[in-house]
Amino acid sequence: MSSRSRWPIAFTALFVAAVRPPQALSQTINTNGAASYTIGTFIPDGTLRSPSSVEADKSGNIYVLDSGNFVVRKYNSAGTGQVLAGVPGTNQKYMKQVVPNANRVKGQCYTETGVHCQSTQAVLSSPRDVAIDRAGNVYISDISAGKIKKIDIKTGVITTYAGGVNGGWSSIQLHAPSGMAIDAKGNLYVADKVNNSVREITPAVKPAKVGTILTIAGLGPDQPGCSTDGAVAATSMLNRPQDVALDSVGNIYIADTGCRKIRKIATDGTISTVAGSGANHVGTPPEVPFTASSGVATAVNLGNPIGIAIDKSGNLLISDPGFDVVWFYKASARTIQVLAGLAPQASVCTTSSNPQGDGCRGDAAFLNVPGKPAIDASGNIYIPEQGGTKNPTHPFAVRVLRPSGP
Repeated sequence: MSSRSRWPIAFTALFVAAVRPPQALSQTINTNGAASYTIGTFIPDGTLRSPSSVEADKSGNIYVLDSGNFVVRKYNSAGTGQVLAGVPGTNQKYMKQVVPNANRVKGQCYTETGVHCQSTQAVLSSPRDVAIDRAGNVYISDISAGKIKKIDIKTGVITTYAGGVNGGWSSIQLHAPSGMAIDAKGNLYVADKVNNSVREITPAVKPAKVGTILTIAGLGPDQPGCSTDGAVAATSMLNRPQDVALDSVGNIYIADTGCRKIRKIATDGTISTVAGSGANHVGTPPEVPFTASSGVATAVNLGNPIGIAIDKSGNLLISDPGFDVVWFYKASARTIQVLAGLAPQASVCTTSSNPQGDGCRGDAAFLNVPGKPAIDASGNIYIPEQGGTKNPTHPFAVRVLRPSGP
């Protein structure tokens, strides 16, 4: 049990499997920043609807959380994809019926709940993020269900891994679980958004078949706030956190969205700010002012940080749909710069015949409400565009930043 943890809460897993450590972080963000990448379109508009996050596995496959279609899709490196989980276009529960199940899985598949079904038979309510362990098992956070779902890669069967029945704060409940990350021991970290907390879920271990859910930061739904740097994380407030990431030495990074900061829980259990000034909204309508496209990380305003990806050196990608950009945090210098998306007054590469800006530097092309990014083993960076009305020329897509030089 982690020394950072408090309020341990036991839960009985509905499905038990050994979770092996994930692959080590092998990807690297080019520290030369935007000058080292060109942007393209990996999945064009027409298939996806409000993709909220992406993830890459060790084989080069890309997983897309297609939130508006209530499914998870899996693509190979060439962009050919298939539905991995969910029923496209519906989050309505089917009429109760029993469906034949895989031979080695206990329990019948009831389409009414989706428990013990094949992943493509199960209905997802409001999926937000996807994570993958080293064995290839897939975890899906389902906000409105207040649950984490797990797909067993060997059987294709989906089960409830963690989360209560009605959401909330007491007992084993999660309330709007959002971004996730998995550490080297198979522990799953979850940004529990409405509970203003980050939770650590340890895997169930035979023969007890019981895991634990632990609160490592945040004080619950009634105590949102922005903690003081250097405080003990377990007794510090968070404000609507939406994502987590883990580095290779055990530090935990949090997109503390309501505080407009990226926070870090060090291995000694203290919390601090690594990026974002925490500026308040001003003006009419209220907005966070854009201060700079680069600078000291803690002095630059973040508009709405919602997603994080990390490389083996502890460098971060931060998706910020408040400014429609993805930031690059350089850990060694503690600086930040816009890596993709058009910062105010930036040079524009897009044209009427190329509205996406494919082939441009990433910081000279528009992004349309970027979601949680991912880095593959080759150093390519994938960014989902959640869409909306900001730029109707390409409302829903997955963009890719490819290294263009040393």
